[in-house]
Amino acid sequence: MRHFIIQVKTTEIAPRHNLKCPKDSKYEEVEEPDKKIQQFLLWAHKTGLLAVWGPRRFVLSASAAPKFLTPRFAEFQGVVQALAAVSMDDFIAKDGMLQNLQNDLKYAIAAPRPWYIALEGENEPMPFERFLRVAVPGQEYHIGGVVLTFHD
Repeated sequence: MRHFIIQVKTTEIAPRHNLKCPKDSKYEEVEEPDKKIQQFLLWAHKTGLLAVWGPRRFVLSASAAPKFLTPRFAEFQGVVQALAAVSMDDFIAKDGMLQNLQNDLKYAIAAPRPWYIALEGENEPMPFERFLRVAVPGQEYHIGGVVLTFHD
């Protein structure tokens, strides 16, 4: 899956589409970054997550995180129950099963989505679900650019 990393700050930010791309074959620079920004904003608006949005800015609604994440909670609980049901024998001998459960838990917390957020002050881009958990509803966020993509 291809992910787009969006540069975000709580203060105005000059459009920058040329942040350094890591020397790693899974990263690429984005073609038509302004178009990707508008796609992100339109998706977030249509999903009902934004209280305000403009060409390079947005404000999450107070209900954004609950609206987006609540439907995923049942899946999360199911994975936790499956992990709790692992026997000691399975824990010792069934690596493949444990890897699958680990991936299931990872995706229940933050499923693969096209949008990652490079939030000022964070060391690395975060999945959109994590951004919803740490973002402040009512805070205006400014977009500097879609800096790069990566494949997982």
